[in-house]
Amino acid sequence: MAVSKGPSWDTPARLNGLPAKNWKSREGVTLCAPLAACLTRWLDLHPSDRISTSLGWGPNEEGHYGCWERPNIVGFLMRNGPPPEMGPGVTLEHVRSWLAHDRAPVRTLRDFESLPPGHHAGGDGGVAAMEDWLKRKSKAIRTGLSSVG
Repeated sequence: MAVSKGPSWDTPARLNGLPAKNWKSREGVTLCAPLAACLTRWLDLHPSDRISTSLGWGPNEEGHYGCWERPNIVGFLMRNGPPPEMGPGVTLEHVRSWLAHDRAPVRTLRDFESLPPGHHAGGDGGVAAMEDWLKRKSKAIRTGLSSVG
């Protein structure tokens, strides 16, 4: 089996899952255009929208088809650079900085030096925090305070 060389910039493509402008249509919108136009639109998306879209392409010159998710799209851009439609002023470094926002790690509770108020690290599923809140609530009721934070 021969390995496809992949799509060229003018290969027909479909970008699926674009954000819908019409609130009644909650389905994703599809853009049918050449690969370069679809990738330009994909790069213009908000980072959270880039993750939920897919790119189908084909047939290329060899008659092959493909469907890419975010990792495949990023790999293609890293190998081939930005689409020519973006102009000569946009370089691979620009693309890398835009995509860096997609990869920003989400901080977990373990990343904090001191826990935020209301969190308990005991691994008890929040039981200790709930008991603490109930104690403060009952004390507030007894002393006549109106609310507990």
